[in-house]
Amino acid sequence: METKTDKKIEVIEKARMTFEALKKEYPAIMHSSDVARLLGTKESTIRQWTRKGKIPCRKMGGFVRYMLADLAFWLVEGGAGMEEEGKEKRRRGRPTKEEMLRKQGLI
Repeated sequence: METKTDKKIEVIEKARMTFEALKKEYPAIMHSSDVARLLGTKESTIRQWTRKGKIPCRKMGGFVRYMLADLAFWLVEGGAGMEEEGKEKRRRGRPTKEEMLRKQGLI
C-alpha cells in the first residue's frame, strides 16, 4: 500500500527529473517570455496567471521572476488548478435582464 510519503517522494523525484531535462535549455531564473516559450503559450497569458496566483513566481528586486525548479515541481503536480482555466466561457452579446439585475444587486 502506497503511503502519502511515498507519493510525495515520487512527485519530488519526477520534479527533479523534469528539472534536469529542462535546465539544459532554460535558465534557472526565468522571465515571463522564457516561461511562455516553455509552456507554449503567450507571454500575456503568463502575466495573467501570475496576477491570479496560478503559477509560481518570486519577486526579485521589484521584478517578477520564475524559478525553473519551482516550475518543474508545479508542472509535475499538474499545473495546480490550471484545468479550471478556460472552462467557463464568456457569453457574447448583451447581458440578460437577470444578469443585469444580479449585477445591480436587485436579485
